[in-house]
Amino acid sequence: HPAATRAPDMAAAWQNLAKAHYEQAHYAEAARCFEAAYERSDQSNAEALGFSALSAHMAGQHAAAIRAFQRLFDHHPKAVTLTWKANFAQALLESDQPRRALPLLRDLATRSPMENRAKWQEILLFQYIQLNMHEKAQALAKRLAYSQCTTAKWWKALAQVQLAAGHEQQALVALTIYSYLTPLSTEEKKLLADLSLQLDLPRPAIRGYLDLMNAHPEASVLRNLIIACQRLEEYETALGYLNRFAANTRSTDLLMLKADLLYALKRFGDAESVYHRIARQNGPHAARAWLMAGYAAWQHNDLEFGKTAFKVAAKNSRHRKAAQLALRQMMEKGNAR
Repeated sequence: HPAATRAPDMAAAWQNLAKAHYEQAHYAEAARCFEAAYERSDQSNAEALGFSALSAHMAGQHAAAIRAFQRLFDHHPKAVTLTWKANFAQALLESDQPRRALPLLRDLATRSPMENRAKWQEILLFQYIQLNMHEKAQALAKRLAYSQCTTAKWWKALAQVQLAAGHEQQALVALTIYSYLTPLSTEEKKLLADLSLQLDLPRPAIRGYLDLMNAHPEASVLRNLIIACQRLEEYETALGYLNRFAANTRSTDLLMLKADLLYALKRFGDAESVYHRIARQNGPHAARAWLMAGYAAWQHNDLEFGKTAFKVAAKNSRHRKAAQLALRQMMEKGNAR
């Protein structure tokens, strides 16, 4: 410090002082001294400018770090190393300038040593996703998954990117491959089953939902399991799952599914009873429950209750037309007898 004070234009003195501050983790002072060393030299010492930028970054002075890095890159392009690029990219990301960091991230994702490359590939992909650059995110995720086909995380990333882009079928393929490479979490299993059901693949959906129900039973998962069975017209199997996992349920959603299954199995008396139970609760399914209770009653000749049920259902605008038609037809058939 005395040497720098006595000879303020001596670059070497500022350089030594900067190194002393840096070694003691006095990064703000180190940044200032490295910059002074650079300014007082013939400005050919790119390393001094680079360490000024790095020190400012480590001191949390992101704006100063970015200015110094940009100066380094502009005036000493041949001296720029991957390490400087990495530090510059981090400074830009920490100062919320991701678009400006993208060229650096692309370079780091392709030219970094193999042991560091995956980190930069992940960061680049994350930035593409955050910036809604869907096409670039998809292209990068595909390239990474296909070129490193036994690396599970790239298939998971590809599934997430495809899902964000609304490409459910491609997301299902990627997630399925991911499931072959590593055990799925509960959320991942649910997503895989949901995508299968959404894409009208009920058989794998059933396998996935059963796995989830056996581990952590949930009403929403059971509901989807029943719907998947209904797609295959496996009503008896679906009813078995309901009785197994929710025999005493009070959920109107599940009870409605149970009633629908009983109706599909032509067990009209049992179906009427469950529909009537739901209707009396006067919840969101009440109007449809009254309508279906009327149909079930009609099917097993409980005409008096059927009339009552249809009349109540007709009070609801959504089901009025169907209820009035059914009531009229039931009356006509009754009179014909």
